[in-house]
Amino acid sequence: AATRASEAALATVPGDAWPWVRLLAVFATIYTVFGVVAFGPLLEEA
Repeated sequence: AATRASEAALATVPGDAWPWVRLLAVFATIYTVFGVVAFGPLLEEA
């Protein structure tokens, strides 16, 4: 997805990039939420 987003950003038609940017934003949100939720329990077990 990052390659497609970069490729679309460098293309002449900027509208093609938005689906890939949205996909990257969804993955970033999922990983951020998972990290915040998992940080406390992982820290307590260490």
